[in-house]
Amino acid sequence: MFIAFEGIDGSGKSTISSLLRKYLEDRGWNVVLTHEPQDQSLRHPSHEDAMNGFLMFYKFMADRVSHMSSMEKSLGDGKVVISDRYLLSTLAYQGPLMESFFGDYQRTVQWMMDASRPVKLMPDVTFLMDASPAVTLGRIREKKKDAFEKEEYLTRVREYYLRCKWPNKVVIEATRNLEECFAVVTGTIDALMA
Repeated sequence: MFIAFEGIDGSGKSTISSLLRKYLEDRGWNVVLTHEPQDQSLRHPSHEDAMNGFLMFYKFMADRVSHMSSMEKSLGDGKVVISDRYLLSTLAYQGPLMESFFGDYQRTVQWMMDASRPVKLMPDVTFLMDASPAVTLGRIREKKKDAFEKEEYLTRVREYYLRCKWPNKVVIEATRNLEECFAVVTGTIDALMA
């Protein structure tokens, strides 16, 4: 099974994905916890690079194609793969930057999906940890922020996450306490694995 966690930084996706790994391992599953981007240089791009939607889109796509290969091998070996971010993050983060070029949300997402055709591996379930940027930025106050972490921009990113028609997307209200959020995740996974 391939499970993806999505959401803006501070939404709890990394915490929940780590908890899910332990939960599944305790039940006898061999689990690989991975994340995107794989390329460390993409984690904290310069402001100039980060605000170039096309440049970042293609850099993340190249990174993802390499990542996809290692995930396919793990899945072929019978492992459960959990990824902290995947393709939906690229749509959500780069979409607002490219929308002015394409004219509207729908054409922007359509172009990105067409350009993403090399990505054949899609998650069996995607958990979107949803919270407003006002909440998430407060949670990561101590962390060094990157070029993407401005409230106005993250509000657009959140809109893309929520608006995107995505197969098997489960939206979790990430302002709830951790136990409630995790119960939604484990309930969904247990039902899928039954």
